[in-house]
Amino acid sequence: MPHEAEAGFVMGFRSMTVLATIGRPLRKALEDREFQINIVRLAMQSAAALAILLACRALIIYNEWTEWSSIDVNYVYLAKTTVHSAKQDALVLTALTLAAFLLVRSLGRWAIAIHLIWLFPVVLVAAINVRVTALFGEPATAGLLRFAGLADPRALGTIIGYADPKDLLLIAGGVIVLSAVSVVAGIVIRHSRFGEMATVACSVIALAALAAISVLPAGVSGVDGRRHANAFARLAQSWFTPDPLSASETMAVRSVDPFSAMPSREKPITTLAAAQRAQTVRNVIVVVMESVGGHYLDLLGRPETAPNLAALLRSGAYFPNAYAHAPSSSMSLFAILSGMYPPVAYETMPDMAPDLPLPTIMSELGSRGFRTGTFFSAGWDYAGYTEFLRYQGVEKIETALNRRMCNPGESHKDPSLVHAADFASTSDECTASSMMHWIGKSSDPFVALLWTNRTHYPYHAGSDAESSSTIRDMRARYEDGIRATDRLIANMVSRLRERGFLDDTLIVVLGDHGEGFGQHGATVHGHHIYDEFIRVPLILINPRLFAGAVRQDVVGQIDVAPTILDAMGLRAPAAWHGLSLFGPIIRERTFFAVPWSSVFMGYRSGTMKVDYEVTSRKVEIFDLRIDPDERRSVSALYSPNQVKHAVDRLWSWKNIVGDRYSVMQAAHK
Repeated sequence: MPHEAEAGFVMGFRSMTVLATIGRPLRKALEDREFQINIVRLAMQSAAALAILLACRALIIYNEWTEWSSIDVNYVYLAKTTVHSAKQDALVLTALTLAAFLLVRSLGRWAIAIHLIWLFPVVLVAAINVRVTALFGEPATAGLLRFAGLADPRALGTIIGYADPKDLLLIAGGVIVLSAVSVVAGIVIRHSRFGEMATVACSVIALAALAAISVLPAGVSGVDGRRHANAFARLAQSWFTPDPLSASETMAVRSVDPFSAMPSREKPITTLAAAQRAQTVRNVIVVVMESVGGHYLDLLGRPETAPNLAALLRSGAYFPNAYAHAPSSSMSLFAILSGMYPPVAYETMPDMAPDLPLPTIMSELGSRGFRTGTFFSAGWDYAGYTEFLRYQGVEKIETALNRRMCNPGESHKDPSLVHAADFASTSDECTASSMMHWIGKSSDPFVALLWTNRTHYPYHAGSDAESSSTIRDMRARYEDGIRATDRLIANMVSRLRERGFLDDTLIVVLGDHGEGFGQHGATVHGHHIYDEFIRVPLILINPRLFAGAVRQDVVGQIDVAPTILDAMGLRAPAAWHGLSLFGPIIRERTFFAVPWSSVFMGYRSGTMKVDYEVTSRKVEIFDLRIDPDERRSVSALYSPNQVKHAVDRLWSWKNIVGDRYSVMQAAHK
């Protein structure tokens, strides 16, 4: 007999021996009544979990088709697409069911409880991801939780704010159904012969369905591939995936200077010389409009969205090509105050080192005798910012969590609290009123920051638009919020004029980041660097300094702090990355990044915009002059060396910025 045949015969004989050895106790176990009941309960628990996961997946696909594509839904095709996209769900449930099956003989009912405990997080994460996927375009990951600050227990209000009553109902329903099915199956199989037969049949069908879905092809037409992933598996995997930002081949790249500057081709925004500006500006108010992007507040193309700001532009200067450096409020606050790029990391610098002695407009002006105050409509008790502002010497740090009045003697507890879903926020009118009260308490010069919240998702506060979560209704509420913010700023300017503060106060109005409404398959913000997420309006207002200048230069939030100091005749600290907008020199490029599950870095120079997805190494280059909506990448028009140089520039920026913070942190220790 040939050696190969002999080896095969021996292996086959051994396999049959093993199967016979396993088969005898298995047959004996199947004759055990309690064992039979436990197996059926396992199958029914898996069936219930599969039904819940399929329902969640169907809702995700339905939302995509109806809200982003506005197509008529064929429900038969929806069911087919849902099943075909659930391969990973079935594989996860099959693995958990088999693992529990192996425990049943030794643990009995405890194996049922263990299986149920395993299923709970799978079902909960799937239910939560119905909302997460609708907002961010893909399932939740560890990067999202860290980047959005949702891993911080202090962000509980934000988490609740993102929830919709339907989401909470889905989550509660999933938990109840999963628990009830196991109990009911056990009762029925014990006390009803017909129920036993029906329950066993359902169990067989459930296990067959799991097996069938597990072997289906994963690709589905009409469904984004990122949505095929099982939500729990993707979240768990993301905690252990190597950080693409620390790849060894990119950490050493510092070959391109990211801070090169060039003369501006635009006219100066004021005719006053530096000495005259310094005599004019005595106070500063920075108004940050939450989630207001340049796509929606456009004083040149759509002045009707903010008619009061359009009128104030007669005594202002407008920068329509200003950029946030991340679609994140916490990172934008850091850039606005510090004049420095936020580090490209999952956490903000204040969260990593709130006591780091960084120069900011608050510390620079506070040390010169200015009163300093920050007024937030929302809570802002996360990402280390309360501690950071205290270390910066800010005298007045007021948020929705500690605000006591709108006007003297008027409690905010009742009339100024807005929609319950707006994150424990007080109304913007209340916040502005409180700031004006603080301003009027002294004649000393001041620098104040006012941060609104009405235009934050879900945009409910005071809106007459429908409260549904369709793209159309959400955008209607959002634009209602922009108009309300516009009226708020006009009222603030009127009050400053009445009190004699306006002529010697520089008012800076800008967005912290933009917002998406399905333009690139996602809503809200925090997950990409397309223009709707990061281009923001920037307006400077002062009747003595400006006369309606419009400057098309590409600028960033890092330029705000140097501009404020320059307006007062003060030199910006050498550590700052930004440049004064009063000067004739601008940076050649403005950079931005999203350190999330799919990490993006990019920059804009003139009308060219580069978007680089670090995870997949995909490069998109857009010519915004002919493609302002970023629909057609022209990267194919560039040589491989040109594309590589653009990517090297991004890594140089990321690494050089990180080096500066590392040196600061080392010196601070």
